[in-house]
Amino acid sequence: MIALPCTVRLEVPADHPVRDGHFPQQPLLPGALLIDLLLLAIDAGAEAGWRVVSAKFPGAAIPGDVLLVQAARDAGGDIACTITSGARTVLDARLRPPEGA
Repeated sequence: MIALPCTVRLEVPADHPVRDGHFPQQPLLPGALLIDLLLLAIDAGAEAGWRVVSAKFPGAAIPGDVLLVQAARDAGGDIACTITSGARTVLDARLRPPEGA
């Protein structure tokens, strides 16, 4: 896992494969993909046992968006995370890392 707090910039290609299957006329990035991008951004993918404590999707992200991931450990040891696209928040989440991470 990368050092926290952190800010990571992600560019989602406009021709991302999700474009064709997740509402072709008005493509959206599914919530599961946003959580996966979040885990990749904080380099959590190599460790098993991560839990999504909470996740809210107040806005939509679309292929072609530039996403800004911000993550910081809270006092209880969970990781508070936000993904924004411009001024729009697209994910507010709290992750619980595996024991010892």
